[in-house]
Amino acid sequence: MDARYGAFKVAKFAMASGTGFVVAEGLLALGVYALYGRLTAPGDAYSSPVFVAMDVAALVTGVAVSFFLNERYTVDPERAGGRRSLPVRLLAFEGVNGLGNMTIIVVQYVLLLALSLTPVLGNIVGATVSYPVTYLISMHYVWNPSSARHRAT
Repeated sequence: MDARYGAFKVAKFAMASGTGFVVAEGLLALGVYALYGRLTAPGDAYSSPVFVAMDVAALVTGVAVSFFLNERYTVDPERAGGRRSLPVRLLAFEGVNGLGNMTIIVVQYVLLLALSLTPVLGNIVGATVSYPVTYLISMHYVWNPSSARHRAT
């Protein structure tokens, strides 16, 4: 059924992406609490190398969670990415999502500057804008769709 109706694949990819996002946000919240004893960081925290490293580590971990969920539920990795090893697919997926995260940040800043839109809403709008591109590149570059056999839901 999944092979016939691509919407299931898109929905599973979205759920995996959302789960990775929640994991990253949870790790960020835990890290901020561990560093500062509260869930909000001081204004100068964003220039701290420790804070930046924690932020990057949380994002990379969240993307890895999304990758492994997609490997398990969205695509058949033996057929979809069989020419590439697991570490190569993971690195490619991290790269694609890195570009998606850069898109989110650009959209977030543009909306903040143009409309004074809060970064949280800008983040949501940016994720919505970057999702289709991230999905298409992931399916065509990380997992080769010509040999993909989609798992049944």
